[in-house]
Amino acid sequence: MNFRKLTAAILSTTLIAGAAVLPDKTAIQPDMMTAGAVGLVGTDWCGENVQYLFTTDETLYINGKGAMNDYSSSEETPWHPNNQNNNNIPKIYYVKYVKFNDEVTHIGSHAVSGCGALENIEISDTVTSIGSYAFENCTSLQQLVIPESVSYINEHAFKDCDYLTELTIKNPYCEIKYTSDRNDLTKNTVVHGYTGSTAEEFAEKNGLSFESLGKMPAPVYGDANLDGNVTIADSVTILQFLGNNDKYGLSPRAKAYADCYCTGDGITGNDALTIQKIDAGLVSLEELPLKYFYWDEN
Repeated sequence: MNFRKLTAAILSTTLIAGAAVLPDKTAIQPDMMTAGAVGLVGTDWCGENVQYLFTTDETLYINGKGAMNDYSSSEETPWHPNNQNNNNIPKIYYVKYVKFNDEVTHIGSHAVSGCGALENIEISDTVTSIGSYAFENCTSLQQLVIPESVSYINEHAFKDCDYLTELTIKNPYCEIKYTSDRNDLTKNTVVHGYTGSTAEEFAEKNGLSFESLGKMPAPVYGDANLDGNVTIADSVTILQFLGNNDKYGLSPRAKAYADCYCTGDGITGNDALTIQKIDAGLVSLEELPLKYFYWDEN
């Protein structure tokens, strides 16, 4: 019996009249966090290795490993009324709390759009990207924190979040897609981020108030793969990006860190060569970013 059939069999034995006791987390998926002793009223897949759980306290948990599915509209999400056969399952209009748990890496397009009663969204620090219209029309949402792990937010993610007054974007290099002919947020929204960050740029383009979290952290020049070290592996990362940036893309933060030679000129072969010089002992980390190359004649 494959994993999905086994999971379905276990869950089917625990669902009783739409208000079952939530099974132990190992009965769903070994790495999944669950809602403790709260009643489970609905579950299904919303990604290759990602499940959702509805609980009796009107909470939606997104659990598993990897990316959640992208949807073309809220009507396609499995928690939309059109896709629910059990009348006891809470409709999207009554979901008050959503938690994207550890090891989920992508919040899908239209993930919780239309959840008008949604008051709180918790995003784990494993999430790296947010799809378009992900939080569209969440009209009860007043505060949202995007963790530092998120490097990409697609367009209209916050569309018609009319009462979103506090938006915090912790990654100073996060790429935030923006459509110039449309402002998705009201003037009451205050964007919080680092001075000089993409969050500040986003606020300015949208005519929104901005409050600084402080100065941007200094780049770790040369750390193209963001592993906390500068090694020959970072040179390889840069060369892969230059060779095929569609396959070996770099996040905005990685690009800022990789630009260790003549900063501001983009990612070039000279950046990779600079890291090779560090590995060979010809250049020290303290000298980065380099403005020009020099050779030790000795």
